[in-house]
Amino acid sequence: RFAQTCKKIQTRAAKNEESTKSIVEQLKAEIERLKSQVADVSKPDADLVKKIEESEVLQKKFEEEHETLQKWEEQKARALEDMGLSLEEMTDALGVDPMTPQLIN
Repeated sequence: RFAQTCKKIQTRAAKNEESTKSIVEQLKAEIERLKSQVADVSKPDADLVKKIEESEVLQKKFEEEHETLQKWEEQKARALEDMGLSLEEMTDALGVDPMTPQLIN
């Protein structure tokens, strides 16, 4: 029975469309919206000011993480190319279509 149950399990791959770059853009938009709310009010609300500060901290954090990830990806690509293992060479050698989704560790 267990094997029958396992056979019925179906998995679906879902692409994560939300990148760190889009998150940073959303945070920037939120900061601008909050700043405009503060500018419209003569005496800013303490909660609103706190939200702005938190959003700015999150934005900086995501920007730093995004830059770090980009640098790491560039270093990884250079290291693979130095070893003769570029993605293009691997897909050619294995006969895999370059447009086929792949997991690369």
